Amino acid sequence: MLSERRILVDTSTWIEAMRGGGRAAEALASLTRSDRVVTCDLVIAELLAGALAAPEHAQVRRCLEAVRHVATPDGLGWRAGEIARALRGRDKRVPATDLLIAATAEHYGLVLAHCDRHYETIAEEADLELVRIPALQGSDDGAG
Repeated sequence: MLSERRILVDTSTWIEAMRGGGRAAEALASLTRSDRVVTCDLVIAELLAGALAAPEHAQVRRCLEAVRHVATPDGLGWRAGEIARALRGRDKRVPATDLLIAATAEHYGLVLAHCDRHYETIAEEADLELVRIPALQGSDDGAG
């Protein structure tokens, strides 16, 4: 059962929902209706950077403007770097953006909803509650 805490929806989930609908879109719609969904600067930046066509860009902006925003915490890079260092000590590497998004969720005590396998690795070193959203078949490449 998903806790009643606020939920940071990772870029991977937004992309899956907008790309193909299905289970990811249903999950995102359900989470959004709960009024517990938040976003952060890194998710906004990743989504807007990927929305090249004007209609897609407008859709992404509307979606993101409809949810609450959490500020980037001071010292976020320090925490993300410590998580990365601990993982690299075990020969595990994950993208810096995923580390920063995870550190944001950890800082605010947010549940992190994702379709990205990197967060499972990050959770080995970070205090995270994860909710894995079903990705489209064959599309969980760790991007996001």
